[in-house]
Amino acid sequence: MKFGSGSKPNQKVLYVRDELAGRRTFLANERTFMAAIRTALSLLAVGLALSRFFLHPILVVLGWFMVVTSVAVLVFGLYNYIKTRRMIYLETGLTPGEIGNIHEQTKKKK
Repeated sequence: MKFGSGSKPNQKVLYVRDELAGRRTFLANERTFMAAIRTALSLLAVGLALSRFFLHPILVVLGWFMVVTSVAVLVFGLYNYIKTRRMIYLETGLTPGEIGNIHEQTKKKK
C-alpha cells in the first residue's frame, strides 16, 4: 500500500509504514513540548512560592532564579518544537491537520 501517485519522477512515495512513522514523530514532538511546558510551570510555581513565602535571602534569590529558569525552559522548548516541526514537515510533508485517521486518508487517495 503506497501513498502518492508516484507519477512525477522526483515525487516521494510514502509507504504506510513511513506515514505512520511520520505521525508518531509528530506526536512525540508535541509530547516533548508539553513536557517542557509542564517543567516550566513547575519551576515557576516553586520559584514564586520560595520568593514569596520565605524570608531567608538565599531562598528568595533561589526562587527568582527558578522563575528566570522557567522562562528559559519555556523559550527553549518552544524553539525546539518549532524547529523539529519544520524538519518533520520537510521530511514527510505532514501538517498538523493531516494527523488523523489513516483509513480515511487511504480511501481518499485511491
